[in-house]
Amino acid sequence: MSIQAERPLGARHFHGFGDVPGELEADACIIGSGASGAVAADALRDCGWSVIMVEEGSLLRRDVSQEEVDDASPAAEVRGEQGWEDKGWPWSTRNVGGGTLFYGGASFRFPDCDFDASSWLPGHGLEVAWPIGPADLAPYYELIERRIGVSGGRPDEPAGGRGSPLPMTLPAERMSAAAKRLGYAPFPTPVAVNGGACNLEKRCIDYQCPNGAKGDVVRVYLKKLADDPDFLLLSGIRGVALEQDTADRAAALRCLDLASGVTRRVRARHFFVAGNAIQSAALLLRSVTPFAPEGIGNRHDLVGRGLCMKLSQYVRGMTEVPPDADRHPVGLRGPFSTLAILDHYLDAGCPTGMGGLIYEARSLTLPPGPVRQLPMELETIIADTPSYHNRVRLSGNRDAWGMPKIVIDYRVDPVDLARLAYMAGRCERILREAGVDEVKSKRARSEHGSTHLHGTCRSGTDPARSVLDPHCRVHDLENVHVVDGSFMPFPGGLNPTLTIQANALRVALHVAGAC
Repeated sequence: MSIQAERPLGARHFHGFGDVPGELEADACIIGSGASGAVAADALRDCGWSVIMVEEGSLLRRDVSQEEVDDASPAAEVRGEQGWEDKGWPWSTRNVGGGTLFYGGASFRFPDCDFDASSWLPGHGLEVAWPIGPADLAPYYELIERRIGVSGGRPDEPAGGRGSPLPMTLPAERMSAAAKRLGYAPFPTPVAVNGGACNLEKRCIDYQCPNGAKGDVVRVYLKKLADDPDFLLLSGIRGVALEQDTADRAAALRCLDLASGVTRRVRARHFFVAGNAIQSAALLLRSVTPFAPEGIGNRHDLVGRGLCMKLSQYVRGMTEVPPDADRHPVGLRGPFSTLAILDHYLDAGCPTGMGGLIYEARSLTLPPGPVRQLPMELETIIADTPSYHNRVRLSGNRDAWGMPKIVIDYRVDPVDLARLAYMAGRCERILREAGVDEVKSKRARSEHGSTHLHGTCRSGTDPARSVLDPHCRVHDLENVHVVDGSFMPFPGGLNPTLTIQANALRVALHVAGAC
């Protein structure tokens, strides 16, 4: 059965080129319909710009899971036992709305240390300091929080854009109490979930929200845009390469209808690349022109380098169900995460002194019938150290459409593994304090890909050491900006979606002259 929705999102949404009317020309062309692309499109339309959005994936049926999308998506090449193998994951998710349809909604603001982590993780051959600071993103964080409906968060942060936290699950309450006994300061995970609309029936990850409570970009941005006469959403269309007529500007995006094989060009005054840190780097590398023989933005061989995917580890166990569990207002229902701990984000006891996030991460599917044991699940996430040698590149092998396959060339730093092990130990301590006797721990294998992607088109002030300027414009071109997680010189140790969206809004309004 097809994963594609039977009907388009609106009058200005077309799947494939078959019925697209007229010439493909606009003020802005946005490549990618996920977290950053949707925000940029909405901001530009509010400023009166016409927008064409190109998306490789489909608009999904409402009952489609992330697993089904993953099964229908092409893989990348990664290192395997027999050499390079087609087992890599180069997507957040491949569909209209990107990963926001399936993410847990975690919406953290990055702390100050993530904007310059050089005191803790100086990088391997790459600079890690961002060319902007927390104050540059603060007003955009608030605007995005309001728009997508973020609930909860740290009590010491500005709460102007956030709503009241969702109630904690029963396991989160138990873990929170244990953490407080250990001297921690747990707080409700900030999530893009509307507490008034959430029926607490799903855990917000791997599934589309059945009742519109989650702040995914299809519901928040694209549904409205899809009926706007100055907006055009083209799904099922791959952005193959940017083309140039002059040295300082891109003129068009060459596009491929993946079903029919038809090629057309989208012409625009400005181009916003918003795939993800793997797909966007691959697009620039494919964009070989007479003015950019190694690919657009790649004059110093930096496009694709510094790929970061964060490291994470799940720590789990079971404990007895309390006798009054059936009277708990939430119980085992609710979203993916309702509890977060940042006490070890900077920690002198952790190798390098930089730890990471600990938060509830409900990934286990419970069996039907009465619950006989209470599941306790924590995940720890750390920023991986940016390295010149961790990169995205193009393969000599071709895919089904005759294009170079993507290669994910990534190795985990042993020091990062030591940091992750330290953080997993902190998680285990909390679970044991919460009454778990047998603790199990498993690291996520980010070497083959991840949904947290950063760093392949890093921003900076020196064109010889970065791909983008502080406003995420490709240094060599006047009209190409990269607005997904590619721009991050350092990935931070928190879920990145809110920061990516805030930055996309900042960049779009800058390019549009703030209307």
